[in-house]
Amino acid sequence: MADDSTTGLMASGRGIFGRIASDGWIFVAMAGGVTIVLSLIYLPLGTFALGLTLWFAHIMRMPQRQRPDNDAAIIAPADGVIVGISEAPYPSPSLPQDDLSNTTEMGLRVTIRTSLADMQWQCNPVSGRVLDNLLIPGQRKHLGGTDCFAYKSAFDKDVLAAIRAGNERREVRFLSDQNRHVTLVQLATASARQLVCRLPEGKHIKAGDSFGMSHVAGLIDLFVPSDHVAAIAIGQHCVAGETILARPATKAQTKPVSKTDV
Repeated sequence: MADDSTTGLMASGRGIFGRIASDGWIFVAMAGGVTIVLSLIYLPLGTFALGLTLWFAHIMRMPQRQRPDNDAAIIAPADGVIVGISEAPYPSPSLPQDDLSNTTEMGLRVTIRTSLADMQWQCNPVSGRVLDNLLIPGQRKHLGGTDCFAYKSAFDKDVLAAIRAGNERREVRFLSDQNRHVTLVQLATASARQLVCRLPEGKHIKAGDSFGMSHVAGLIDLFVPSDHVAAIAIGQHCVAGETILARPATKAQTKPVSKTDV
């Protein structure tokens, strides 16, 4: 049995149960217990529950991913659909994300929504060092409808603003090897009620390595420097550890618009 001491995620054995994250075993165990009880009561229900158990075992795994060969790129920390890309102030641990000072450093915010059809495992978006890892207490408001089961190209801005303002969140700040500040924010929802990341301050990390997970079907805001451009669009699906979310802008992309360009 091998243990990843940087995140508390554990891999053991082979097959569908071979690389289940240690933080995901509770869901598999609960589904397995329900399967046993339902099988004793009514076998067809037990068979259905067994299918759910196998599904949980599948989405709670730590998959093998191929990291892009681009050290300057910022990769997706989670599987899911892109529900927002906008310029926004970097978060502050002392203030809600929708109530920040105008003097706060601005960055590009990419929002990812993970559904129950996705792997729940999350990974580091960059290689570098962990500056801090903070859990900010708050509520766990519902995201609305059946959002945790389905992909949506966008969410109501008021709903997202309420989640950022009042929900529990975990903020992990990184300093990349390219001296770029990147902040990953796990946001609690009605389904994602536990935000897991055990990276200690000062820890040197590698892009694509295990970060943690949100229990379950979580919402993530990733803040990258404002001199980066998005490499993905709203509504597209990203794959943790493989999809490039943003990269440094080229001179052509950062060139100011002149009168002759209009």
